[in-house]
Formats: sequence, C-alpha cells, structure tokens
Amino acid sequence: MKTLSFVGSLEVTLFAMLVVFSVLIFIALIVKVESFLVNNTQNILRGKSDKKDLETDKKEKTIEKHQEEISVSSEDGDLEVVAAIMAALSSYMDVPAENLVIKNIKRVNGNGWKDSAIKSSLR
Repeated sequence: MKTLSFVGSLEVTLFAMLVVFSVLIFIALIVKVESFLVNNTQNILRGKSDKKDLETDKKEKTIEKHQEEISVSSEDGDLEVVAAIMAALSSYMDVPAENLVIKNIKRVNGNGWKDSAIKSSLR
C-alpha cells in the first residue's frame, strides 16, 4: 500500500472539499429554479404574472379601505389607544402612519384573540 505525503493528503482534502461545495451549490441552484417555476406557475394560474403587482394591489386596496378620518375626542383619553392601533396598522401594512386615517374604533364583545387561538389550534 502506498502512503501519501503531507502535501498529497492536503491535495486530496482540498479536492474533496471542492467537490462537496460544488454539489451543494448545484443543489441550491436547483432549489432556486424549482421555487421560481412553482411561484410563476401559481401566479399564472391565479391570473397574475408578477408577485410584486399582487402585493402592491393588495396594499393599495387596504390603504383605500382604511383611509378614514379620526373621530376621537381628546376628553375620552383614548388617544393613546388610537396611536397604538395606528402604529400597529402602519407596521402591519408597511405604510407610513401619515397615510392612514382612523375613522372609527369599535370594541368587540368577547375574547376575539382567545377564540381565534382556540380555532387555529383545533385545525
């Protein structure tokens, strides 16, 4: 049996690492291409060919839906609640708070969060 020198063993190690990383990069490219094809196929089936157009349309509809005036009096002391809701909506919809105007806030009876959590855990 032939023994390898130190330089020879380094060559084998580097070659093996090159092969492994090449295969990993190839697999990553295959996953990217499949992901691209699946997303485009789904968008074509939905009638939309561009995902960004879909997101932009959705945000514009949401903004139009929520562009209303604030009708909260300062004597109620609920301005902090309105500000918190405005900040949450702004963050969620990725829209500047200046573009949102809240007209009406209604308290819902019951525990909406609790009921929603129970329903989602039962699915």
